[in-house]
Amino acid sequence: MKYCKNSAILSSVLVTVVFPSLIKAQSAAAPSTPGPPTQNVKVVNSPSDAVPVTGAINVGNVVKVKPDIPAGAFSVVIGVGFEVVSGPDPQGTNYAITSVTFANSSDVSTFAKIVGFWGNTSGNCIFSPTDPPQLLNGPVVTLRAGETVHLAFSQPFVLSARPGAASCLEVTSPKPDSVDATVVGYRF
Repeated sequence: MKYCKNSAILSSVLVTVVFPSLIKAQSAAAPSTPGPPTQNVKVVNSPSDAVPVTGAINVGNVVKVKPDIPAGAFSVVIGVGFEVVSGPDPQGTNYAITSVTFANSSDVSTFAKIVGFWGNTSGNCIFSPTDPPQLLNGPVVTLRAGETVHLAFSQPFVLSARPGAASCLEVTSPKPDSVDATVVGYRF
């Protein structure tokens, strides 16, 4: 109880002595006249008003970038039947399709697709019926009469190599005279 009584006395002394003097000191320090007028600040320096810079800046490990077409790239516009997009290519060749556009100019519906072939060929992507190649279907589209379909792949559509001495990438359709294709991609 005695402690509370002493605390109360000390608090009242501080309030009456210290705080009024602080308030009075702040009032006396405040200027009674307005300060200097506002000034414009220059944010951008001109060449004649350059900021002096000393020292040097060294940038290491800079990556040099040169836009380039992949070594095995192709962009082929062909009529569809069994038409070669790429090949014959060496054994183990993979195909990556980045986009394909099929256009049907006929008045009937049909389909078109990309096919990868791996096997023995005479050098022109014609495979022997007695030694059929391994095949892998790529993108397939159904085309209504007069329709054009474009497929773009943000991640390439990859046809992975199969065993065989050579590989070929072809487009096919049961209506070879009326379907055109534009195939863009690369082989690796």
